[in-house]
Amino acid sequence: MVDDSAKTRPEGPTLTVTPALRLAKRPTANSHWKLTLAKLGLVLEATSGKYKGWFWDFGGGDPSHKEGDREVAVNVLLAEKVVAGSYFAVKPAK
Repeated sequence: MVDDSAKTRPEGPTLTVTPALRLAKRPTANSHWKLTLAKLGLVLEATSGKYKGWFWDFGGGDPSHKEGDREVAVNVLLAEKVVAGSYFAVKPAK
């Protein structure tokens, strides 16, 4: 799901991102995605909420941090446009 309360930040001179992706036990109004299979891989686009029209972006270089007893890394962000980290390789299931 997308966390609408997450704050955006610049990621370089031409891109805005937000660490807004969260896991949820149940679907929410912000759990809807448009999946597009492009030449370079699968692209995921948010279709609802504050970040509607934003795309998954793997990267960001965020450091990990502690949450309780867990070490948590924020490596998947939402980006305002498709960038190199927006393509996810997919393979047919065996």
